[in-house]
Amino acid sequence: MPIELAGIAGIAAIGVAFYLVRNYMLDKANSGQSIPLIGKQKREWVNALTGGTLVAAVLVVGAFAMADQYGYVSGIIPMLKALPVIGPSMPFTASMAAVTTTTLPGVPNPNAPTQNVPSGTCIGLAQTPALTVLVNDQEKPGLSVIEAGSYRKKGTSTWNLFMPGTKISAIGSAGEVYQVALCLNQSQLTGSCYGTVFDYTVKCQEEDKLQKSASNDVASGSVTTAFYNEDELNAVQTMQMGSSATVFLQYETPANTVFGNPYIGDYLPDTVDHRAKYPNVLLLQLNKTTMNKPEKVWIFQSPVSDEVNVQLKQISCPNIATSVADTTNYCYEAPVIRDSRVRIAVKLVANSNHAPANDAVASLMPGTFYVNTDTGDLAWGVEDNNQAAVGSATTVDTVINLA
Repeated sequence: MPIELAGIAGIAAIGVAFYLVRNYMLDKANSGQSIPLIGKQKREWVNALTGGTLVAAVLVVGAFAMADQYGYVSGIIPMLKALPVIGPSMPFTASMAAVTTTTLPGVPNPNAPTQNVPSGTCIGLAQTPALTVLVNDQEKPGLSVIEAGSYRKKGTSTWNLFMPGTKISAIGSAGEVYQVALCLNQSQLTGSCYGTVFDYTVKCQEEDKLQKSASNDVASGSVTTAFYNEDELNAVQTMQMGSSATVFLQYETPANTVFGNPYIGDYLPDTVDHRAKYPNVLLLQLNKTTMNKPEKVWIFQSPVSDEVNVQLKQISCPNIATSVADTTNYCYEAPVIRDSRVRIAVKLVANSNHAPANDAVASLMPGTFYVNTDTGDLAWGVEDNNQAAVGSATTVDTVINLA
């Protein structure tokens, strides 16, 4: 019953009892009989006694109500309810003063005593927390990718290998954060497939299972490439002194594979001059006498709709870019190559004093994650901090036929 209704009922009961007692006492006084515990009293005395008692009761109840209205006695009712029932058959003991810790199953008890648990310790686990990462093929859903990855506790420089589908036992203490890199092989610190990187906070679970995706890479020698002239023909491009022409470099991988890591931008940011969305590098080696710097390089065709017509930035050439006598190297960011045709357009400009007579070469290098061997930190590019190729030891080379 709500406390308000209980109060009204209580007041009503007291009023009825008061009325009955008063009438009983008046009857005794009028007939000259003795009132129990009081004796013989006159009618006037009974009226004064009962009237005064009524006024005092009203004043006490009113004062209590006003105090409760302004919050001065809030909590009295719960305190009264918490008092143990003490009677002849139940003597009060110190244990009655303790707050019970019994709760419904699955409901946390705020009054339960605090356990002195070391930080990171999981209560009730039969073993230390573990993690299992299941990796699915992004291009072929339903198939698993079983290639080694690496993980480390953030803030440390030591990486450890793991296999997808195999439990990483005792990964760490609850609350610790780990960095997990799919397809990152510790022995060479480069990827054999292309996967993502994610942070994982250890949970109080005997085995936490995560689903992730990765992509099958392809060797540079398996990428199909072709050159097309300004008429989009697979033929020589004729240029005169001071002329310009837009030519095309076409790339395509075998079914369900990619060339270059498409997941870099999901975890690491762009570098100073290279966008993570376009992690590969296109190297153009042009004759230094007959050819000027290209006017523009852009994505002409791509299965990724928002890449079409995107201009590719010129970037610093990596150390693994070879140098050839009488040529100048120009390097540009380049998109991930997929199993649908990608065409990169290059607007060539001939020297105003010399007509082109030598072929040029375009070399494509794949970018991916790697571990900096000096710091242990994760980075990305086409070469590591030791100037070694990270995605592929060889490049995809295309001859630009000029005459």
